[in-house]
This record gives sequence, structure tokens and C-alpha cells, in this order.
Amino acid sequence: MPLKVERIVDKRRDKKGKWEYLIRWKGYGSKEDTWEPEHHLLHCEEFIDQFNSSRLHSHRRHKVPKNRPQLLISSQPSATENSKARAEARKKKRTCGPAVGVRVGAVLGIGSGGTAPTQKQRKVGVGPGKHALGDGISKVMTYKAVAPPGGPHFVPPARVPHNGLQNGETDPLMYRTAARSHRLTSDRVDREPGSVDAAGQFTAQLGTPLSNGKMHLHSSVKRKLAEEKGYVFDKRLRYNVRQNESNCRFRDIVVRKEEGFTHVLLSSQTTDNNALTPEIMKEVCRALGNAAADDSKLLLLSSVGTVFCSGLEPSYLIGRLSTDRRKESSRIAEALREFVLAFIHFRKPIVAAINGPALGLGASILPLCDVVWASERAWFQTPCAALHLTPSGCSSYTFPQILGVALANEMVFCGRKLSAQEACSRGLVSQVFWPTTFNQEVMLRVKEMASCNAVVLEESKCLVRSMIMSVLEEVNEKECQMLKQLWCSTKGLESLFSYLQNKAYEK
Repeated sequence: MPLKVERIVDKRRDKKGKWEYLIRWKGYGSKEDTWEPEHHLLHCEEFIDQFNSSRLHSHRRHKVPKNRPQLLISSQPSATENSKARAEARKKKRTCGPAVGVRVGAVLGIGSGGTAPTQKQRKVGVGPGKHALGDGISKVMTYKAVAPPGGPHFVPPARVPHNGLQNGETDPLMYRTAARSHRLTSDRVDREPGSVDAAGQFTAQLGTPLSNGKMHLHSSVKRKLAEEKGYVFDKRLRYNVRQNESNCRFRDIVVRKEEGFTHVLLSSQTTDNNALTPEIMKEVCRALGNAAADDSKLLLLSSVGTVFCSGLEPSYLIGRLSTDRRKESSRIAEALREFVLAFIHFRKPIVAAINGPALGLGASILPLCDVVWASERAWFQTPCAALHLTPSGCSSYTFPQILGVALANEMVFCGRKLSAQEACSRGLVSQVFWPTTFNQEVMLRVKEMASCNAVVLEESKCLVRSMIMSVLEEVNEKECQMLKQLWCSTKGLESLFSYLQNKAYEK
């Protein structure tokens, strides 16, 4: 499925004063929200208008005088009002004559045979009258909960929330299934009040509710809190299920399990232009390992933003190599070796969707993918000499095989930039699509591939790659060893530093 916008959560201004919007992607939680510039949302004007109008409406709502809570309070008496009313009723009992006592006794269920009730009966209300009063109150509360639509029904003290229990209380036995309860059908929800009444009768048999109705008032006060707790639990449950599917949490990539394939998006939070660091490369390796072990038939690799990947981060290399050159060079070279080996040994087809520029290692790994589709805006460059680095990602072998020796040397030594159309004509890219329909075209073809038999896809790739597997492993080993030696030397570190200085002066 293509990436679809569910709604816009927030907006802010970037350093240049331009608007950025926080996008909530459809089918995913707040952890995957991303800030996108306004020019990325050319076809999402309705979401922008909806967000702006809702924001304006919320500002106006805060200015409205708070009359509604007063109406709610006046329509439903509070606990203090009930206590005052009972106190006044007791005063009337003491001051009024026998006729009043007979009337009160009749309401309480005490026999009204013309004799006034005793003082003890007035104060305590012994006998069946006390239970009758509690039952009467519970009946009134139940009547309001299931009142007919035609009758007066201002604020019902009991209602059926998502979990199907009265006043929003959560059944401890059903709490673990709260994530499924919000999918109740409408006819099931309509039948729930009857079950609530049966549950109320059962609790009345176990312990009669207090005559002042505190049980119902306590439940109504906790109603909203219980509903909110159930909703939070539902979100956490869905989030945990998603994390259990991926078996790990990612910070700089987004992994989406689609129908028949796994979608991995480069979305670096720690580097610019989706540059790669050892930590990001390890996350990609874990995502590839998970996709190899599950029922995915293929893997789709793309990115978030306007740049696909800008290769290794030079500032990261300088910062790490300046502390402990020998140790850090070995660590970074090992991470790079494992990263490239993960692509070489991945048995399922890898589809790369290049939506923007691919530089350095971001372009070098493309021959290790099985299908490469590019947007018209994409271009490819491996400025190894300018970056003061040797080739990586097996590009020292794959580029001459695909592009030819002359063009491969020009890309490595001179930093030749290939457009999407030229890369397609040379064989580095399979097809080029128009930028506005790029995601739709890619998803259409990926779903078509995912409908094929998994064994056929895997065995076909094995036949194509089996002849060069050992060659790629050997080339990767030599390239990483050469980079390690370069990073250990003083000249290599000085070259990286001078490159960053020249880049800063150009800005």
C-alpha cells in the first residue's frame, strides 16, 4: 500500500521560516509521525484545510462561556445536594405530625394501618423499608439508563461504553480483551443494557447497594476515567503487537509489514539527508533479518523525504575517528561489512524505490538489489575521490560490470552524476516513473510481485545470484579492509576534515 496521510497533527516553522506539518500516517501510531515540509503536501490540501479549520474552531471554543457544565450539574443532582435534601427530609420528619410519618412509612414500605411509626423506625428505618429504599433508587437509576427515546432523558447516569459495562467500569476478567471490545457491532451494543441489568441484579444479591446511592455516584464519576484508561490500553496493545512482529524497535528507519512484503523506509532522526551511520546500518540489518524469517515474499526499500540516501556521514566519521582512531575505524568498518553482507545474503527479492538523489554508499548498494525503480527527480553519484574514501558496497566490482569500465571510473574518480534516465539506459535502474505518481506505480508493481509464489521468487534469485555470491563476499572484504586502513591513517582523517571545511565554505 502507498503511504497515505490519515491526518495532520501539528505544524511548526523551520529555520528558514517555512511551514512544516507533523503527519500521522494511516494505520500507524504517533511513534511514526514525521515532519514534512509544505511543498511535500501538494495533494493534501484538504488535510491542511481541515487541520487549520479545526485549530481555529478549538481556539473559538475556548472563548465560549462555560455554561454547559452548569446545565449538567443542574440536570443531575450531586452528592452534596442529595445529602442536603435528605437532611431537610429528616427535619420535616421531626417537626411534622403523625400524618407525615404515615406518609413516609408508606413510601418506605412500612405498613400504614393508621398508626404512626415509632421513633426508632423514623431514625433508623429498620425492617424491609431500608432495602426497599435501596431497590427503589437502583430502579430509578436503571430506568434512566434504559429510558425510552420519547421520555424525558436529560443526562443518563449510566451508559454503555466500548467495553460493554455500565458506567464505563472495566470488568477485570475482560480487561485483557479491551482491544477487541471496541469492534462491537451495533446490534451487540444495543443488547448490552439488558446484560448490564442482569449484572446489577447479581451484585444486588451479593451485597445490597447503599441507600444513599453512593455506588452509582461513584461509578458515574469514574466513568470517563475508565473509558480513557481502556482507550490507552487499546493503543498500547496494538503498538506492542506491532513491535512483537518486528521483534525490535527502530529509531532511524520505519518498518511496515504489508500484505505479502515488508516495507523498510530510511527515515533518519539523527543525520541529515538519510545519511548512514553504524547504528542505522545495524537497524537495517535487523530489519532484513526479520523480513528473511517471516512470511514476506520480498522487501521494498525506500526513504522518507526528498533524498533517498547520502551515504556515510562524514561528520560522524570525523567525530568518532578523532577520539580513538584504531578502535573506531575497526568498529565502523565491521558495521559496513555486515551491512553489505546483509544485502548479499538476503535470499528474497529486494526492490529499491529511489525517490530522490542517491549518493555514495546509497548508490553503491543498488546493484545488490534485484529491482531498482527511480523517480524522474532521482540522480546517482559516488564521489569517492572528493570524499577522500575508497569505493564501498561492492561498487568496485558491480559498477564496471553494469555501467562499463569507462563510466564506472568516471563516477568513482571524477564524481560523475548520472540522471535517472541515463542510469536506466545504462542498466543501473530498471524503470523511471513520473514523480507525482511514483509511489502509486511502485506499489502497484510490488503488489503484483507479492502475488507470485514465494518459492519461485526465492529460487529464481538464488539461481541469478549464486554465481557471483562468493565474488561479492570477497570484494566486500577487501573494500572494508581498505577503508579501515585509510581511516587509521592520519592522512585519511585530514582529508575528511578538509572535505568538510570545503563543504562549509561552499555553503
